[in-house]
Amino acid sequence: MEKYRGGHRAGIIEHGAVQEWLVDDDSGGWQEGMIIQGRVSKVKKSMNAAFIHLDGQAEGYLHQKEHPLHQQAKLQEQRLPAITELLQAGDDVLVQVKKEAAGEKGPSLTMLLSFSGRFLVYEPFAGYCAVSKKLPEETRKLFREEAATWLEEQEGVIIRTAAAKACTEELKEEFFMLRSRYETMLSRNPSSGEVVFHEGSTLQRVYRHYAFDPDHVLHTNDAEAAAVFQKGKAAVHWHPSERLFGTFQLDAAWDQTLQDFVRLKSGASLHIEETEAMTVIDVNSGRYRMKGADFETMVQSVNEEAAVDIAKQLRLRRIGGIIIIDFIDMAREEAKQAVIQTLERALKQDSTITKVHGMTKLGLVEMTRKQTQKPLKQLWTESCTVCGGTGRVPSAQEAVEALMLEVKQLGAEAVLVQCRPNLAEMVRQEAAAKEVPTRVFTVEEAGEPSWSILQTGREDVLLSSIERRYGATN
Repeated sequence: MEKYRGGHRAGIIEHGAVQEWLVDDDSGGWQEGMIIQGRVSKVKKSMNAAFIHLDGQAEGYLHQKEHPLHQQAKLQEQRLPAITELLQAGDDVLVQVKKEAAGEKGPSLTMLLSFSGRFLVYEPFAGYCAVSKKLPEETRKLFREEAATWLEEQEGVIIRTAAAKACTEELKEEFFMLRSRYETMLSRNPSSGEVVFHEGSTLQRVYRHYAFDPDHVLHTNDAEAAAVFQKGKAAVHWHPSERLFGTFQLDAAWDQTLQDFVRLKSGASLHIEETEAMTVIDVNSGRYRMKGADFETMVQSVNEEAAVDIAKQLRLRRIGGIIIIDFIDMAREEAKQAVIQTLERALKQDSTITKVHGMTKLGLVEMTRKQTQKPLKQLWTESCTVCGGTGRVPSAQEAVEALMLEVKQLGAEAVLVQCRPNLAEMVRQEAAAKEVPTRVFTVEEAGEPSWSILQTGREDVLLSSIERRYGATN
């Protein structure tokens, strides 16, 4: 886990390859898992929903079924109350973000709060006990009976697969700790729009899911995070390095995740086009040819390889919503089913809810993946001003961070940087804030997509050269 910009980012590595990226969203806004004090702005009976004002930002959407009284009536098989019976304009409500805002749509909210731990999820209003189906039946029965002794009134709990490594006493301890966290939150007197709880940060997720597993090894360049991780059972290594991703050669994998084109091991490729409405993935065979195989066998092999990598790319890129996959055309029905089954098996590794809806008459595979966080590309890049917004380039902050790293590695007394206008002032401020020993001069160029280093050398020589060429310095 690397301390980076305003937060952290981490790469989950299994079998020598990155399987998932964890990234803090420092762009502001309401993020998944946040619990906020909101106020009902309007109630729409025709939509069975209410809109919640969240302190000046886009209003959140709260459906009728996300209210605790609706949940209670459903469990007791009573008449379901209308949204107008549950909420009125002006009501103060505690809401949790289920799905982050996307485009013009505000965040989706729930009043059915949840608090996640290592082994279980505490839900004050769920009214049921659920145990992972991946656990043995005897274990599930034991945990269910034990949990029944903890629950009061409308409380609920979800016991995770990770509980297989825990005893009932550990589960009980975590349950009461999470309940205490909820009760402490209720004791506060928050103002409207205030975030009263948030545990979705990268640091918290790494701590919760990996720090207590002795089979994991955690690396971080954040001394404070290392001290927190030491409370667990995993091996922890602290690296006093500014860019840990560079130390572990993860920068190339990170950059690849932000590209539209993915080269597969066989030579085939994927082209991934993300839009606000849906994501389209095109599979191409390239120059791949199987020796001694007929055309249909080759096509099926390429498509199955692509299916496995597509499942991985969806996790890495945090892609959600509607996804259309254009596999290479297959004539045999059994080949089509084999590819779909391969895709479904690969998606089982994904903790996010996914569903493959089948293949259309045009041979396109339709699937959905629950979208709860911003896609990585949307979070880490911005529209390109040079091509009129049809492409994506690294965000301004990311570009400046990369430039500062390059300047530091050069170790020159002074450098001349050419960059787009909106970056020039940021470059100067960042150099001053980080007390970079290298003197950084900038030249603005409207057509420059990011930045480039034009010249390096001694400060007096470089300054003289700049004055002759440009007549001024920045």
